[in-house]
Amino acid sequence: MFSLVKYGLSRCNGGFGTEWTHCTEGDFTRATAHLSFSMTYAAPEGERRSLQGEDPKWTHAKNVVNKLATVLTSGRLSAENKELISQAYYSKLNDTSIDDPSGSALRFAQQLLLTTPEFHTNNLVSKTGAARAEPDPPTQTNGTSYKAIVYVMFGGGCDSFNMLVVRYAKSSLLYLIFPFVCKIKYHLILSPTLYSLIHATGIRICGKNM
Repeated sequence: MFSLVKYGLSRCNGGFGTEWTHCTEGDFTRATAHLSFSMTYAAPEGERRSLQGEDPKWTHAKNVVNKLATVLTSGRLSAENKELISQAYYSKLNDTSIDDPSGSALRFAQQLLLTTPEFHTNNLVSKTGAARAEPDPPTQTNGTSYKAIVYVMFGGGCDSFNMLVVRYAKSSLLYLIFPFVCKIKYHLILSPTLYSLIHATGIRICGKNM
């Protein structure tokens, strides 16, 4: 999400896109798409303060964060988080060393808002201020057997035909029965020498005792 905000839809820094860009923050010229929301700060004549004596840049910062809170959290962003993000936006907006203070401030605010609990949930967030309790340590097993489900996360595509291939032993030779018993096309199967053997008993797959 940070990559999407900073570089647009691209592969930069683990982004969701499929194409590389210049990977320069704020440069979306080669991005497939980018977030088009914009609220550029327009300095009033003479940088006059409001009737309440408030800095117009601070007023602008609060307006931008309120708009982002409406769009990204349906208005559920807490007053505390609004204040923190508005201060960060205001600080960036006043940074004279940045070529595009308004754009940089907006991207910074968007990234901060993406980290809030209100963005990741659909309910109202209530902060207690209390420290989170330490979880109980796992209990020791009493030696009885158990079954577990293990998730293996792979990057990229996964050829499931070759993930778990059935074999059975006969006359000390291993026969590859998966493409025949399960009627899978043979050209999709890897060479038996490329597999790691897993011994299993009492399991029935495709009507065969394995």
